[in-house]
Amino acid sequence: MITLLYPSPERIRQFIATQKEQAFSYPEQLLEYTRDARQAPGFNNDAQRVRVGHGPAAFQLAKKALQEWVHFPRHWTPVEHLGSPIQTGSVVAVIFRLFGLFWSNSARIVYTEDSATRFGFAYGTLPGHIERGEELFRVEIDEQGVVWYEIRAFSLPRWWPIWLIYPIARLLQAWFRRDSATAVRQFIQSGGAVRAREAWRPDQWLLAFFLTPVLAFIAFPGRLLHHDYGLSVLIYAVLLFSPVVFHALWREAFAASYFGTGFRRALFPAALGAAFALLLPRGWGALLVLPWLGMGAYALWESLKIFLNRNLVGIMRLALGSTLVFFGIGTIWLFADRLNITSFIGFDGVFIRLTALHFHFAGLGLMAAATLLLQKFPNASTRLAALIIALATPLTAIGITSTRFGGNIFIESICAGLMALGTLLFAVQLLRRSWVLKHWEGVAAALIFGYTMGLALVYALRVLLPEWAYSIDAMRAIHGSLNALLALPLSFWALGRREAL
Repeated sequence: MITLLYPSPERIRQFIATQKEQAFSYPEQLLEYTRDARQAPGFNNDAQRVRVGHGPAAFQLAKKALQEWVHFPRHWTPVEHLGSPIQTGSVVAVIFRLFGLFWSNSARIVYTEDSATRFGFAYGTLPGHIERGEELFRVEIDEQGVVWYEIRAFSLPRWWPIWLIYPIARLLQAWFRRDSATAVRQFIQSGGAVRAREAWRPDQWLLAFFLTPVLAFIAFPGRLLHHDYGLSVLIYAVLLFSPVVFHALWREAFAASYFGTGFRRALFPAALGAAFALLLPRGWGALLVLPWLGMGAYALWESLKIFLNRNLVGIMRLALGSTLVFFGIGTIWLFADRLNITSFIGFDGVFIRLTALHFHFAGLGLMAAATLLLQKFPNASTRLAALIIALATPLTAIGITSTRFGGNIFIESICAGLMALGTLLFAVQLLRRSWVLKHWEGVAAALIFGYTMGLALVYALRVLLPEWAYSIDAMRAIHGSLNALLALPLSFWALGRREAL
């Protein structure tokens, strides 16, 4: 059942009623294949086992999460069960919110499991489901007290149009498994107070991944060593990179509470507006940046709460608060770029755009990565790296401004050198953690940072080493692109990984 609006309770009731007497839409001999992890022949067989907590209390919360269908994130996969208990034979409607439509799918619980160390159930698809197959959701506590959340499934498309977008369908299944584990983990971490937090739906991510290269290509000036190349990078910054950073932050309990539902829901349209504004002539195009500027204002307001929160450790308070401050500053400079106010403040357009890029990547991105590393790998060196980055990010902008107005270039050199040293220290700590955990993407990120920050140190010392230093256009194209497109995304990938089996 496909509808333009979320189906009413009566519509859902009618839909479930029509499915109750229907047979399963997959072969009867495959019933309960998920119970013993058997591979269903001719089907896609998927499995995921993720650590979500520790201890008996966490296990009880994990059971409660499944009993209350928390493992189906409501922002894109709510389940309507009309109060039916989780027992064999109960029929539910799983509603996927994708591409502007609501897709209602029917399923019946095949079996349940409930013991002192394990709880779960599996449902099988009915004719009112676009797929056919069976899926198991199970939580378990092992002898060491570790709580695991497991999904096992076998499936194939039942509705022929799904075969036309088969790779996307498989991607959405993997997306659901990841979001489901995140929802259970958040529920446990919050003591049962938090359901899956509002975040981007997969269709929004797919649209952002599609539009970013298209719009960036349209804005591309034809060569990397051109100041307008920054437009393409800014499109990537607002439409894809910044949302990745915010999602990484609000998956962590210590940071999530500072991003309200309104911020989460406004992020996609605001990013979309800012990205399209970068293709328009300066002036009226600034109107499309206003929502992005509003996001920055919200971030600045939330940063005050963080700085006043005595429950956060001092350096963590500085790191997380600075992350939001730098984002707010970045949105102001982006708005200034689109408003074309260069003549009022005496800065040229290239400088304004570079500053907007600096605070979106070195500010929001690198500071957020340092904050996550500090939370996951706390030691004296990580704290020092976060401190230096928090101080050096605005100092670097001040130093460049000083040089633009005829100040001593050594001020800029000292500030830029401090920024490079802080990032190198961050890279060393990221390398240590990633090497031990065998997170090779983190190792790659640290090595790339080593190269790009070496370039930055040479640039900072260009008065002493003029023959070695790149031009500002080359630094933007090489140093900036490697950090923005490789080092920072790989860092968030490594820092966002969870223990799995």
